[in-house]
Amino acid sequence: MPRVGSETLAVVGLEEAENGDYVCHSITVKESEAYEFSSHMTNRRKEVHAMKRLLWILLMMLIPHPAEGGHFKYASLSWSKPTDLPPNYVRFTLVSAWSTKFLPFQLQTPNQEVAVGDTIRIQGLGNPVLNFGDGKSSVVLTKVLLVDNDLEMWRGEAVIEHEYTNSSRNYIAYFSGCCRSQSVLNRHDGYFNVSTEVSMSELVPFSPRIAILPRVILQTDALSPFYVTAFDSGPHPLQSPNSSHFEWTLKNETDWNANGLYINRTTGEMWVNNMTDLAKSTATAENLYSILVEVSDTKYSTVTQADLELQIFGAQTVIPEYDGNFSQGIDGFPAVNEVYKMYTYQHVMRFIMPGADQLSMRLLTSTLPDGFAVSPVNPMSTNVRGGYMGYEASLVWTVPAIKDSWTVICFQVFTNSTSHVGSAQTCLDFYMRQDHGPVWENPTLNIMQEYIYMGQTWTYELVAKDMNLADNVTITPIDLPLGATVTPVYRDPNIQSNIVSMNVTWMPPPKSGGEELNLCFEASDYLNGMNGGGSSRVCFETRIPKCLYMVRSGDTLKSIAANFSTSWLQLWALNKQISKPEGYGFEGGITAGQILNVGQLVLINPGDTLEKLAAKFGTTMRLILDMNKDITPLQPLVVGQYVCVIPSSCAERAL
Repeated sequence: MPRVGSETLAVVGLEEAENGDYVCHSITVKESEAYEFSSHMTNRRKEVHAMKRLLWILLMMLIPHPAEGGHFKYASLSWSKPTDLPPNYVRFTLVSAWSTKFLPFQLQTPNQEVAVGDTIRIQGLGNPVLNFGDGKSSVVLTKVLLVDNDLEMWRGEAVIEHEYTNSSRNYIAYFSGCCRSQSVLNRHDGYFNVSTEVSMSELVPFSPRIAILPRVILQTDALSPFYVTAFDSGPHPLQSPNSSHFEWTLKNETDWNANGLYINRTTGEMWVNNMTDLAKSTATAENLYSILVEVSDTKYSTVTQADLELQIFGAQTVIPEYDGNFSQGIDGFPAVNEVYKMYTYQHVMRFIMPGADQLSMRLLTSTLPDGFAVSPVNPMSTNVRGGYMGYEASLVWTVPAIKDSWTVICFQVFTNSTSHVGSAQTCLDFYMRQDHGPVWENPTLNIMQEYIYMGQTWTYELVAKDMNLADNVTITPIDLPLGATVTPVYRDPNIQSNIVSMNVTWMPPPKSGGEELNLCFEASDYLNGMNGGGSSRVCFETRIPKCLYMVRSGDTLKSIAANFSTSWLQLWALNKQISKPEGYGFEGGITAGQILNVGQLVLINPGDTLEKLAAKFGTTMRLILDMNKDITPLQPLVVGQYVCVIPSSCAERAL
């Protein structure tokens, strides 16, 4: 390597330009780490290809920088075949995490400091490109989504599309390179490799996606399992028995089995039995290990992998704990949290830590879906419980209007101290559902048939339930008859469910026999004044029997007769069971709830008319019409029909 001066070296590197030419960079490297660049163009592709690889390695070796210790921290690779892509196209998603101190990354940014929103081309030894498995590859341009300067780590996501020319086979796509951090105790040769199996079958639309943080934290003295969570673009397992079924495998098992790290193949839960020998004596030591986990979809026979760091703290280290056991909390995996499309949810993520002194904390999350927002972590004003301080962050999510699906996010907090102690990982499983309208729990049928007597007080409790706890459910009466009343909609605040109730009360008035009407009610859900998942209607097909009256408390034959324009003697004659017409509430008299005849049912024969009936029974057409709401002066009587008639009830007699 040519020497420029007593304290400098000249290093040459080559980079391929967009037009296929090569740009030759001459870099003057000083011990003060100041760099000057000059460039010129050349077209000798074949001759310089081998030189490019060699000189890049030399450049990496000569830069006196912490990047010598490695810059790779985490990667997971997945794929899908969205409907907006042409046939045989696959969309890959590569989530990865890297060191912020790696110079080639810094040089790609405006201020030589990686920041959220930057686009970084992944570089390093071992030619870290995405290999598609068909002999082709692509550079990886990653958008920075998170930067944590205390951990000297940034995380980003790259989306790359590729066309496969042979659709009759599977491919193994992989992302590999060098180097992982020297702090990783089982780094081996420093190389990393994550892969996924790509199926070109039309029946296989996607691979699993692994949701996990770049660094998982465990303690040696506690049963502190964590989950390697996964999801995909299909329906949630709760939605369909034919949805995906995953299996988990710890790929570098030979490194771990003797040391007590295990994974449950059916749930993804990982735990340790005895890893005390792996933890250094210093409580704040990094104690970093790498683990490679593979998730298989047994339905579609596809796999994906994640390479991440495992940090082990000793028993004496105090770490924050997640607490979801309160009213606004949210349950961590494996619990499932149902959410509904187009609705906004707000949850509180609470962490507790022993000690009376308030600490400064920050939150790290996995890749968040669209619509997610997470607030900073703030200390609570009072202790959560004796000896524990509480710290809270709010999670707000407006669920997008997509098909029923699911997603998983993971998070942890770190103390803003020199030790950067972090919590264990907590993951949230969200089942994104289409919001449906409320359903009736009482009545359970949409059409109910009710017979209500004149004088009867009919009361019914309506109960509707909505599975979406965020909905505001209301019950609305539709065209209630005169005299009907309803109570306000009631929701019990002490019950964690969305059940509302309303009581309806109605008493058919006298002279309403023969009336048929529908009493209908609609249960609807609303959120912030907007329509929710819909509505559901229930109707009572109500019929009021003719000539029958239910005695109310305080009634007498005289008061009942007055309501029907007749005399108490006539009522007494129509009800032979009454032996003491002047009595009420005792044997032989009338009692509340008793059914009385207030008229006589007459069968219509051929030739009968209202005029003939009135003349025959000593009454009037008007009184016949009053007692039979199902007939009108313009509607002829029907043979076989029953008409209620009060005999000998002319107006002058009834007075």
